[in-house]
This record gives sequence, structure tokens and C-alpha cells, in this order.
Amino acid sequence: MSDKESKAADGVDSLSVGGKMAASLTDAIYTSESRGSDEAGEGTYEVPYKTIMQAMRRCGKEPFPTLYQDPKPDSEAAKAGAGGGTIFFIAKPSVMFKIFVFFLKEKFTTWLPSLKSRR
Repeated sequence: MSDKESKAADGVDSLSVGGKMAASLTDAIYTSESRGSDEAGEGTYEVPYKTIMQAMRRCGKEPFPTLYQDPKPDSEAAKAGAGGGTIFFIAKPSVMFKIFVFFLKEKFTTWLPSLKSRR
């Protein structure tokens, strides 16, 4: 593992994929606010989603695969990885929890009306 791969910000586990991509969406999903797209994204290293919420929507249900996100452009981690390749970090559990709550609310609001119509 190179120095760039082992660098992490604030004790977060990191992974520098350097062009490698997951074998399938069940292995990992990549998100990038700077170069991703929720409309055209595929969740791969080369074509990431823009948001974690969209990655959760595309998976549809738990358990979610490992979700990676790139650092904010002005962060120390982004500056450390600026020399070569994009560094992706495993999404922090606190971030995942907040987004998961919104994911559940979204699922519930679409599920509840269909349940009422069955009566």
C-alpha cells in the first residue's frame, strides 16, 4: 500500500482505487459530489453517483454495499490525493445514518398511500 493509499482524514478508513472498480454493484458504490451525476451515474469508480441518497435509491433496500465518497475539494484529504488518482473514503457511519433516515422517510411516504388504497 502506498503512502497515498494509507492517508486518511480524521481517522476515516480510505481506499485509493487508482482506476480499479468493483466487480459489481454488490461490492461497492462510489459517489462524488464534484464529478458524479445522479441522472447518468452508474455508481462505479469511473461514473459515480453524485449523492449517497441516490446510491441508496438505486440499491432499493438493505443491506447496502460499501458506499465510498470522495473528499470535499477544499479538504486536506483532497489536497493529499491531488498528486495522483482519486481517493475515495468509506462513508462515515454518522453521515450514513442521517441519509438513511431520509431514505426511510422517502420509502414510507411512497409506501403509506399504496397501503391505504388497498383497503
